[in-house]
Amino acid sequence: MDRVKILMVSLMLGVLYAYISIPVMGIGAAIAIPSSIIAPIANTYPIIALALIDIVTIGLPLMVIYFLLALLVNYFNSNKHYFPFLLLLTPFLLQQFFFLFLVGQSSESINTFATIMPRYILIAAVALYLSISAKNKSKKQLAI
Repeated sequence: MDRVKILMVSLMLGVLYAYISIPVMGIGAAIAIPSSIIAPIANTYPIIALALIDIVTIGLPLMVIYFLLALLVNYFNSNKHYFPFLLLLTPFLLQQFFFLFLVGQSSESINTFATIMPRYILIAAVALYLSISAKNKSKKQLAI
């Protein structure tokens, strides 16, 4: 596929990912975790316990959805460029930073930032891994 076409497909899938992320986060936030599971960690490190809950209930589903959309981008990405994988993540990050700054002005707590940041780090790590692997595949194709 032409590079402009794959970038447009990647951008449209990124917008779809941003829209899908809203109900996934809502459902993930509504999941009730029993206190018997989280109490041993929460007594000692409450912020880490909340971050772990956030990673399990919201971060992992978002990572799986991103990975599935990235596989679709990889199917269309015949030249193995790394930029479509980053472009797939861009609308989601813009949306989340907008929500963070919109809500963050009313709650300027570092605890809120510390509990939601691991989810973004997890998704960014997957995006970085896929980008680097695509870049390495493109170098191998050029070498052959």
